[in-house]
Amino acid sequence: MYKNLNAAALGVSGRQSEIIELTLTYGFAGMDVDMRDLLTRTRSKGVEQACRFIASANTEIGGFELPISLAGDDAAFQNNLAKLVPVGEIAQAIGAKRCLVTLDPASDELPYHENFERHRTRLASVAESLAKNDIRLGIGFDASITRRKDRRFQFIQKFEELLTLIKSVGGNNVGLLLDTWHWHLGGGGTDQLRELGAAKIVAVRLADVAEEADQSEPKPSDRVLPRKDIQIINVTSLLRMLLVDEYDGPVTPWPSPSRFRGMTRESIVQGARDCLETQWIELGLSEPKPVLTVAADLQDEPSETS
Repeated sequence: MYKNLNAAALGVSGRQSEIIELTLTYGFAGMDVDMRDLLTRTRSKGVEQACRFIASANTEIGGFELPISLAGDDAAFQNNLAKLVPVGEIAQAIGAKRCLVTLDPASDELPYHENFERHRTRLASVAESLAKNDIRLGIGFDASITRRKDRRFQFIQKFEELLTLIKSVGGNNVGLLLDTWHWHLGGGGTDQLRELGAAKIVAVRLADVAEEADQSEPKPSDRVLPRKDIQIINVTSLLRMLLVDEYDGPVTPWPSPSRFRGMTRESIVQGARDCLETQWIELGLSEPKPVLTVAADLQDEPSETS
């Protein structure tokens, strides 16, 4: 597994070249890309010109968000599905192998079972289209109350329900987008992950629950970078399990951007890097840096006099 940067998840914005520079400067092995932006660039400049900075960056591409909606009637979805053709071309140009989607946890149109069937068939169609360019589809869920409150019909909010959907979609390129915060909130367990296997985990997003949060109903703003000594979610243990199971994908810090108000983007990215480095040291993937100290006897040396 490798350290991956999603600048937008940290509330950091900038030109494509600036995001690449932040990725390389702060020691991330990979980065996520904005596929919608690349599609817009491609329409005006062509694939080669739109992707030239990323293609030459010598960095892994962690993944990209599915750039089409799964909602709407069948005609609208088929029209959206056709838009994945240029996505495949762009993905090939930059070496992107992971497409990620987070499900809407509620609906105002369809009851649970009808919505489940719609997602099963549409995600299968998306996965089939992506497979033509050897792209995996990682499916995640939203377990927070915020996005489903006051909605007419509830949808997938529990980790077990998500696993059921993933298995129903099928396809060798279909797997799990593991967000540790939603996994914890949705009642996920390490036994379920062991049974699923690391080979079916497409990407990992890392966040812990703020210590001061209402633990029964944490809000999205309660997503924080995992700490070393205080963990509501045992992120270190989870990562160690994935390491033993030979998970080889991206691990991306994914806290709430509200946690970084007033900070420079360099400080934000460095903090995210330091968070991952702490975990890497705990896992034995990195060596701790030596702490430089002043020898006590130097303080006793007489000062030079003129």
